Amino acid sequence: LYGSPDGQVVKEGQMLGNPEFADVLEALAREGDDLFYKGELGRRLVADCRDHGGQVTMDDLAAYRAVQRQPLEHHYRGTRVLTNPPPSSGGLLIAFGLQLLEAEDFGASGWGSAQHLGALAATLGLTAKARIEAHLTGNLGEQGGDDDAAARLFDPTGLQRYRRELLGRPAANSGTTHLNVADAEGNIAAMTLSNGQGCGYILPGTGIMMNNFLGEEDLNPQGFHRWEPGCRITSMMAPTVLLWPDGSSAALGSGGSNRIRTAILQAIVNLIDFGMTPQEATNAPRIHTTGPLLDIETGYPEAGAAAAAAQCPDRLDWPEPNLYFGGVHVVTRSSDGVMDGGGDPRRGGVFLLV
Repeated sequence: LYGSPDGQVVKEGQMLGNPEFADVLEALAREGDDLFYKGELGRRLVADCRDHGGQVTMDDLAAYRAVQRQPLEHHYRGTRVLTNPPPSSGGLLIAFGLQLLEAEDFGASGWGSAQHLGALAATLGLTAKARIEAHLTGNLGEQGGDDDAAARLFDPTGLQRYRRELLGRPAANSGTTHLNVADAEGNIAAMTLSNGQGCGYILPGTGIMMNNFLGEEDLNPQGFHRWEPGCRITSMMAPTVLLWPDGSSAALGSGGSNRIRTAILQAIVNLIDFGMTPQEATNAPRIHTTGPLLDIETGYPEAGAAAAAAQCPDRLDWPEPNLYFGGVHVVTRSSDGVMDGGGDPRRGGVFLLV
């Protein structure tokens, strides 16, 4: 086992070492990103690809550019929502779900009510349906495809159709880390980082495990060797910032593959519609829909759970909170500077005030 002192699975109290990765980090700090994109580290990756059937070349690495983008902005009940823009699809789908829920007045009925969970389950199903119809299941393209995807998803005619379906309540017919920081100066930030589940292969001499994104059906549904050249991969990762009119703010995000969008959506609703504290919003039970299946955590009133189940032919009850439902971590800063936060116990989350 890589890095284990005795070749076995690391146990509590043992030290896991990765000296080769430490050397790589030192070299990157000394030589800069050219070490990877044009230098020895990149050449190792390209040689490995050549020897094992991969397709990455040095020209590919040299041509890569990081792109800074403006966040996708949406307003939900007067609160500004800033989230991950295309070519990632997670932020788009969260904003789409919020736009559908905007027409629902379930705040007065209470958290976990039939109105709340019925609308939520229907919205999750419609969001998944819209994702397919707006062609967000694969790569969104490098340039024009980004705006095209958003235009398709938020087309007023289509949006009105989905709203009618939501009001009609029809039956609805797959290793990420998140970090938030807020400071006394009023700055607030959200960052999500992922290597996927990792492909299980360490690039020799580097201590770096390659990611498995092209092997994730949710991101690359067409399978290996069918990725369109020149397109950036999509992602469900959606680091998000909320800005209230009174100057309060929040940062949140989650891991969880295709559950990221549903977990963050529910946390936003908990914070805005039900006025929960960050830890309450994080701890609250969640639901998730996948096609005809409703996954639902324990803790909901039965009337609400039944209303959610009415949107899906199949129901799976989870007896306790589970990491399957993501790991939403939240930090908030009130308008008068008071900090608060919540770490999701489903994934060992913590909140620290220093």
